[in-house]
Amino acid sequence: MSGGAERQEGAPPSLPPMQRAVPVHVPNLTSLEVARGKRTGLTRGPDERVVHFALLSRWKQISATLMHSTYVRDSFSHFDSRTINIERAINDLDPLLRTYASTNPMDNEARLTDLRDILRQGAKFAFLLFSQPCFWQFDWKEEVGKGKGTWAVAMGNGNPVVWPNLMRVMNEEGKRLEVPDVLGRKRFLRDGE
Repeated sequence: MSGGAERQEGAPPSLPPMQRAVPVHVPNLTSLEVARGKRTGLTRGPDERVVHFALLSRWKQISATLMHSTYVRDSFSHFDSRTINIERAINDLDPLLRTYASTNPMDNEARLTDLRDILRQGAKFAFLLFSQPCFWQFDWKEEVGKGKGTWAVAMGNGNPVVWPNLMRVMNEEGKRLEVPDVLGRKRFLRDGE
């Protein structure tokens, strides 16, 4: 070999020294422009969060459409990951709830079936909320002046929420609502006392 060290037998051929990598601009490949935010109108600053939530909203809708056959049409089949999660939840909840159940062994299977149905309804509702273009939040807060916070609830002095409000907090364009739309009525442990 000329001008350098001799290559040993069996060694890979030496490569020329690396030149400084120069990026190549491909004007017709629009994904490069999209990544930089030039064509989409993406901006840095306060509007960036709105754009991200708007894109997330569209992603949720598209994902829900693609998962419809598994999570809606053939729901809770052995292909649905929620099935095993529900069974795990039943295994965790059963010892706790069995304490409050009747002692009749004939009622045990019916109780587990009802618990399974409740968890399945909750999973269906969660998928329904996921598939919506808006963003939702549960309101578990006590009413002002009704309790003294989490510590009071733990000590038995408060009035904890047992059924929360469901609030639409962000629209499909990713903009936070000034006043959330409230669905349902919040219920407390001591309602009607």
